[in-house]
Amino acid sequence: MHRILAITLTVAALVLPTPCAAQTDVNAVLATVEAHNSTLKALRLTLDAEQQANHAETTLDDPEIEVAQQWGSPSSIGTRQNLNVSQRFDAATLTGSKRRLAGARDEEARQRYALERSRIMLDAREAIADVIYYNALTALLRTRLDQARATARAWQQRHAAGRASLTDVENSRLDLQMAETDMARTLADRTAAQQRLQWLCGDQPVTLTDTAFAAIAPLGTFDGWAARAEAQGPTLAYARSQSTVAQQERRVASRQALPALTLGYGGEFTRDEKYQGLTVGLSLPLWSARRRVRSAKAAVAAAEAQATDARAATMAEVRRLYDQVNALQRVADDSDRNLAGQQSLHLWQRSLQEGAISVIDYLTAIRLYYDARQQNLDTRRDLHKAYARLLVVAGE
Repeated sequence: MHRILAITLTVAALVLPTPCAAQTDVNAVLATVEAHNSTLKALRLTLDAEQQANHAETTLDDPEIEVAQQWGSPSSIGTRQNLNVSQRFDAATLTGSKRRLAGARDEEARQRYALERSRIMLDAREAIADVIYYNALTALLRTRLDQARATARAWQQRHAAGRASLTDVENSRLDLQMAETDMARTLADRTAAQQRLQWLCGDQPVTLTDTAFAAIAPLGTFDGWAARAEAQGPTLAYARSQSTVAQQERRVASRQALPALTLGYGGEFTRDEKYQGLTVGLSLPLWSARRRVRSAKAAVAAAEAQATDARAATMAEVRRLYDQVNALQRVADDSDRNLAGQQSLHLWQRSLQEGAISVIDYLTAIRLYYDARQQNLDTRRDLHKAYARLLVVAGE
């Protein structure tokens, strides 16, 4: 019976999950998210609608035409017709301030879309990490379950032959039950992760069978990541675009505080007389312009303060994620080295054969071994999620 256990342990050591080549290109999955995600589709339509609306008020006001037909009393005096055509000219339109404001709002809408897109792509990267993690964990626990079944069967046969106690049999059965529970829960979690990834892909069929995470290149210097986040980070870019919009709105408000000119043609026609000529009007914004300018200046100050706060928060986040990725990388590498040189399965098997340890000690040691393997996978998943967040903050 010791031979049965030895064979079981040897096979387990040989078939433990090892990194395998990717079966599905992760970049292809991300491209599917980009093309088919329903939220991104809605955001693109919203972006187009906003840009159309931004330019709806960049032209002069529509010309006004007024026609009047008046009947005299008594009727003997005849009728009179009036015709007035006018066009209003405001400084904000003539100087191009409204056009520049529309362009700034277009850029703000684009940066808001880019920010929302980065969040969705981060969700996709984290969902991919979850699927790879559960694929690897499923393979690991399947080996663990096969081993537990073989062990329970071997001790049942040994008990039937009178060479093992009932306690040893029950312990092996309990270990098998725990292994089956771990496998069932992991399969349920993997299904949930796969369903979430499929939803992010717009319910397009996606098959991701990878069981190993891709290697992460050395990060380089923190200053390099900080510079990238400063130049192209989506949060900072959106904050800067909001500040630009506020500045353009202040300029428009200042132009609207200037008098607006109205030019036109007016005519009055009767049966015997005709009066016609040019009309000139002047609109004086005496009551509301000052408040609009003050409000616009306050909005500029608020937008600049928000941009400053966003920069400080982004730099702090880059530092936190940079340090976290480096720390997790060291932990994961150390774990890989330790597991690569691990010979515990053979040592425990020999100790059990020699009677140096009990069955319960052996089963406890086996569980510790697989817990260490799972802990290694946990670290790898955390590492890739932290790296994905760092990429998003830096605008990669």
